[in-house]
Amino acid sequence: MARIKKVLNSSVVIVEDGRQSEMILLQKGVGYGSKPGQEVEITPAGRIFRPEHKELEMLEELLEQIEPVYLEAASLIVEYAQAVLGVKLNPHVYLALTDHLHFAVERQKQNLNVVNRVFWEIKSFYPREFRVGEYGLKVVKSVCKIVLPPEEAANIAFHIINAQSADNKNYDAGAAAKIEKQVLQIVLLNLPGPVDKDSIHYSRFMTHLQFFVQRLVSRSLLADTDPDLYSGLRRRYPQAMAIASKVRGFLESNAHYLIPDEEVCYLGIHIQRLMNQKN
Repeated sequence: MARIKKVLNSSVVIVEDGRQSEMILLQKGVGYGSKPGQEVEITPAGRIFRPEHKELEMLEELLEQIEPVYLEAASLIVEYAQAVLGVKLNPHVYLALTDHLHFAVERQKQNLNVVNRVFWEIKSFYPREFRVGEYGLKVVKSVCKIVLPPEEAANIAFHIINAQSADNKNYDAGAAAKIEKQVLQIVLLNLPGPVDKDSIHYSRFMTHLQFFVQRLVSRSLLADTDPDLYSGLRRRYPQAMAIASKVRGFLESNAHYLIPDEEVCYLGIHIQRLMNQKN
């Protein structure tokens, strides 16, 4: 049994377990007529959230201002995302996504359409997260009783992408998506002809590009460990490495990132695979 510490509204209370660990309990009618100190039975339909202390305080403050359906919708989306992606998301996502869903619904009710300028990038570079976003639209329709525009799928995906960088709360998915688009344009414009975007080589290249930019934005690029690798690949794959070097030049000049030789090497290898498929 849990004991109520604070009633936020008729469906949300702060409870403590036997170890006096604070949790948020989302359960229909749980707060109606309840008072601090009372024991409460958590039903199978109840949802428990164990955010970190800072997130708990912020989520508590938010839930005093908005309806609990937004937290319910956010929790369903997070559960689905973790199952589909096979990862544990940063607990901060409950606060960020709950707040965003409320904001998105309020915008929709007021007919305020905010254009998502990285919709194409999110949809193209993060297809699994974008599918989570599409699922999120269905959840909002079911739980919040409102239809959000298709562009909101990218916004929901945006939060899921950020939440996967559990050790870096400052990870910027929008910046990453823009860099991915720029790098892709440089590579495709410098390849000797079109590529088959349905091929396994293209798929592998896109996956490598995604993780490369994640490391870039998170400031966790690979360290140089093999001084002979770079020179050897330049001799073996001169055209692919030249394209990879153009990418490095662009990122160092325009985005002010210092790109190690090792990252250029792996990018060059994937570019060479794209060139091999043409042959």
